[in-house]
This record gives sequence, C-alpha cells and structure tokens, in this order.
Amino acid sequence: MASSRINSNTRIDPVIEALETLHQKFDTRSMQRNPDIGKKQGVLAQDEVHLKRDLLESLRSSLLPSIKPHLSALLTALDLPRNASKCNNPDTEWVLEILANLDQTIEKTVQHINTAPLKPFGREDPHDHHLEQCKTLRCFDLKTGIDCLVIRICGLFRIYIKLIKSWNLPWDPTEDARYQSPTPREQTLKCIQSIDRTIRESQASDFAYLQATWRGVGESFNDSLVKLANTTARHRRNNSALREHVLEQARLALPVNKLLRTLFNKISNTTTKKLPFTLDTELCSTTLHRLDTDPGVILYQCQVYAKNLEESHRTNSMTDYRKDCLSKTVEPTVSLLALYIIPLSSGIDHSSLESDFKAWLFEWQGLWRTAYGPLLNAIRRAEEEGLYS
Repeated sequence: MASSRINSNTRIDPVIEALETLHQKFDTRSMQRNPDIGKKQGVLAQDEVHLKRDLLESLRSSLLPSIKPHLSALLTALDLPRNASKCNNPDTEWVLEILANLDQTIEKTVQHINTAPLKPFGREDPHDHHLEQCKTLRCFDLKTGIDCLVIRICGLFRIYIKLIKSWNLPWDPTEDARYQSPTPREQTLKCIQSIDRTIRESQASDFAYLQATWRGVGESFNDSLVKLANTTARHRRNNSALREHVLEQARLALPVNKLLRTLFNKISNTTTKKLPFTLDTELCSTTLHRLDTDPGVILYQCQVYAKNLEESHRTNSMTDYRKDCLSKTVEPTVSLLALYIIPLSSGIDHSSLESDFKAWLFEWQGLWRTAYGPLLNAIRRAEEEGLYS
C-alpha cells in the first residue's frame, strides 16, 4: 500500500510542478507595473486601424473563447471524486498536455492585447472618435478584463495544487465549509463567466457600455437616501443648534439625491423596447472616460455627505464639507449628456418630456438647481455660524 502511494505521488509530481510553475509565472506578471501607462496614444494610420480591428476580432472570436475548453478539460482531468479508500490517479500526460495548451493560449491572448496598435496606454484619447469598439478606453477595459481573467486562472492553479496535495491527507467530511477555498468547479465557473463577460462588454456599443455604469450608480443612491431619511427621523426635543442644522441639511439633501437617482435611472433605462434617445457614436475616449467616471464621483460625494450628516448628528459635531464640489461635477456631466445624447428619430413630439430627452433634461436641470440652491445656502449658514470643526 505504501509502495502504491509512493508511485502515485511520483506520477503526480510533474503535474504539481507544472501547476506551481504556471502559478508563479502569472502571479509574478500580475504584480508588475505596466511601464507604458500614461503614454500618449498616437493618431493611427488607416492600415493601423484595420490591424487594430483585426486583433480585437481575433481576441473576441477566437483566443478568449478557446480558453474555455482547456479549463473544462482540466476540470475533468483533475476534479476527481474524493474516495478515502482509493488514491486519486489522474492521467498525468493528458493533464500536462492540457496545461501546456492552456499556457500557450493565455500567452497568445496576452500578446494580442499588448500588440500595437491594439495595446492601450490609458483610458483617454482625444483623437479616436471614429474607432467605435476599438477606442482606447474600450481597449483598456478589455485589457483590464483579460488581466483579471489571468488572475482568476492563477487562483485556479493554486486551488488545484492544494487539491492534489490533499489527496494523501486524511479526509475530514465535517471540516467547516466556511474556511474552505472555492472548489475547482466553482473557480472554473468564475473563469468561464469572466471570459463571457469580457467578450460581451467589449462587443457592446458605447451607449450600452455607459448604461451599465449609470445603472449601477442609480441603484446605489438608495443607500444615501436611507441614511438621509434615518437622519431626518432623529428629531429630539431641545436639539442643539448644530443638530438642527444637520436635520435641515438632511431634509434638503433628500430631493437632491432623489433627482440624481432619477437622472441616472432615466439615461440607463433599457426596459422599453425602443428608447427615444441614444448616444452619439463619435465620442472620443476622453469624453467617454468623463461620462463613465463622473457619475461614480457624484455618487461618492453624495455617500460621503450622507455619512457625514449621520455622524454629525450622532456626535453633535459637524464635519466640514466642500459646499460646491457636487455642483462642479453634476453641471459638467449634465452638459455632456445634453451635448451627446441624441434622439433616435426626427419625429419627436417636443411638447412631451417622455419623447424629447433634451427637453426632459432641461426640465430636470431646472429642478436640480431649485433643489440644490437651498441646500447650498444651508451649508453656507452653518459655515458662517462656525459650526464646522
């Protein structure tokens, strides 16, 4: 029995060694800083544009999908049923072949995304408005998706190493599942889902891409609204002047947050069969970057403000708040939306806010300024009274 176990260990050692080599290789690479980040993306010649599109299509239609069967084959080969009376004995040569093929495919994928002119140096580019899904921002996010996929696969290698080394250890079926690593099957599923998501996101239009961000922002405003509502409900007798200011600001901040939630819900709406508006397709990456990141900044500012009011009421001590920072982010964002969101058809009923987005946005902007003005004044009064610490 001891001899059989030794022979089994000897046969499986090359698999462990190969897994450890791949894990170290990709783990080390993921820790390295990209030296090209921040470089300027040059203007592409027409032949470079064609090459960029060919490289992108090869990634989406061939290389990324071809990783999935290797992951599935590895799962079949190594995720064997646990049997205490029998030592697991996978087909070593087959496993090594799968790992070699997987390594080769990952290398080709990484090489493609890092090949000029597809390789992105950042998310911004003022000259790529005509490149559709090949824009710098979209390529940068595709590269980020591939980097995250490689990290997930690296984690899968670590799980397999742990699994194989556990084969000769006593099996305790009562081991607390809360402290167990993801199973190979669970991690493989995450890797495959990551591939599908990366491909799907890279194929989306700029409008659909941004709508996913806006939708998440709109949904996340609920947390700030709950905090503000809870703060306004904490009215006490004989409140201090400071707490009265906190309650006033919380009450005034509620409609401001609701209006922002309404805005992002409106522009991310995909429930109707036909939206009355879309996004100008010829936006450069620099503008797309603003439309992608500014909503998150707006959300963060609102969340911080709601949290500060909550803490200020609890401690009876107000935290300073940059009174104009929200307006400085919201107004430019609304201006960009007004400039680049366009109607889908010329037959618009300009008397209907439902069909005319620009009219709706103009109306929203008026409501926003009406709601934000009193809040700004309340913050200034608290500042003038020296209530901020």
